[in-house]
Amino acid sequence: MKMKKIMSAIVAGAMAATMVMSANAATNIFSEDGSWVSNNEFLGNTSAEFDGINFGTLGLTSVTFHANCTDLNWGWNNGQFNSNSNNGGWQQVSFGGTESNADVVLTETGAFDVTVPVEPNDGGWFNIGWGTGCTEGIFSIDSIDFFAGDTKLGTWADGVWTEAKEETKLEPFVLYSQKTAVVDGKYSVRYVEMITEEEAKAVSSATLTLNNGSVDVPVKVTKYYTSVSAAGETITPDEGYVFLAYAVKNVPEDVTITAEGYLF
Repeated sequence: MKMKKIMSAIVAGAMAATMVMSANAATNIFSEDGSWVSNNEFLGNTSAEFDGINFGTLGLTSVTFHANCTDLNWGWNNGQFNSNSNNGGWQQVSFGGTESNADVVLTETGAFDVTVPVEPNDGGWFNIGWGTGCTEGIFSIDSIDFFAGDTKLGTWADGVWTEAKEETKLEPFVLYSQKTAVVDGKYSVRYVEMITEEEAKAVSSATLTLNNGSVDVPVKVTKYYTSVSAAGETITPDEGYVFLAYAVKNVPEDVTITAEGYLF
């Protein structure tokens, strides 16, 4: 019997916060009568959702519009996304079907991305916007990512700004411990190690040796995981790897648990 593969993320006691995911409402961009219309100040440094944020000092260099198209009209439907900023000046990138001579050519309906340079100075002034002659229901914006070079600063979606989190990176064959805060004199601790999926499939179990300061206690693990959840963040392994994980719950706060790496 081989180790069992678990597809969903694991949660160990209070080590991971529950996350509720919901789809963002798309923001329609359109013309009432089919003539060209622009909203060049759709978002900017004075937008309420950016209160207290200076994108100039953060080093903003570009935004990526994640958009959607429902009808290409035989290649004629089109629009543009644009920006204006102190250092970057006016920038625009057009999008549309094969007959529209656009910068970003759409060959099919559905999701598409458009990146526009934008570079505010230290004062932080900028605007981003859009233009189109298409009527309602053709084009929409799902979200907008903000970047400083290759670093993602955050995402705007449906009027809400979400700051980007630093990606958690785990190294292979290193045993990581995740300890909760002490509650009512007790805490929990989880031990996670990333191994190759090939190695996990080749054995029926792995043994983790725990120690409470005086006694070694071997525990057997028979499952491996394709992701783990910690502090509200889902962490996935490198390609070709999986996670081993074991949690010890309700440890008295005056007891320290240590562990050796998983053995096969």
